[in-house]
Amino acid sequence: MALPFPDASFDAVVSFETLEHIAAQEPFLAEVRRVLRPDGLLILSCPNKAEYSDRRGVTNEFHVRELYRDELAALVARRFTHAVWYGQRPSFFSVVWPEAGPAEGEIFEVSEATADAPSPGHTRPLYFIVVASASAAQLAGITPRLSVQADRDEWVRRDYEKVFSDLEATHRRRKELETQVSLWQVRHADAVRERDALQAAAQAALEAGSAERTGLVERIETQRQEIVRRAGFRWWLALPLRRIWLALTGKPPWA
Repeated sequence: MALPFPDASFDAVVSFETLEHIAAQEPFLAEVRRVLRPDGLLILSCPNKAEYSDRRGVTNEFHVRELYRDELAALVARRFTHAVWYGQRPSFFSVVWPEAGPAEGEIFEVSEATADAPSPGHTRPLYFIVVASASAAQLAGITPRLSVQADRDEWVRRDYEKVFSDLEATHRRRKELETQVSLWQVRHADAVRERDALQAAAQAALEAGSAERTGLVERIETQRQEIVRRAGFRWWLALPLRRIWLALTGKPPWA
């Protein structure tokens, strides 16, 4: 890649959040070095891969190549022999400042687990900012400074509170839905038992009706056979004897 400028055109080149979007990072920095004057400054920032991606478990689809600190240091050192490093991390801060006049200060970190053991500095920058030059004298005049960007309207905190409130509402709604699901599961189980009982009763009724129909058919067939038998001449000849037998014995005559 070639920048459309003559050699040694600039006193400073600022490249913020650019490097990670470029695959040809080495040629890019070579071009930056070409358009800078011999004692020019490069002010470069890029994500700290260890914190930006690895620790948070995220992948930025627009980042072509992210760098760890040693990779960025080696890349810069091939074109610029001197560098001053800064770390940047958007977060919530408690800031104490004098109302008037310049002030010296410090930054230290605490964690919830070890609130009584603060550590100096900020140990986990999300972004690196490197001020690099081929001239040591150019960097010597840069006084290290701590820069705090205050949120005048506290919109970050309010957004955080809104997200947290929405999360709590979502949690409550999830609990409500879980309760409703449990209730409907109980109702479903009751309905299944009722269905099974009705199916069993219907099957029993069907089987009873089938047995009753079978018995009725058998009785009809017996009556038909009896009718056929009584329609014969022999049955009528024996009828007087049947009646005499019934009168004498009180028992039904033989068939």
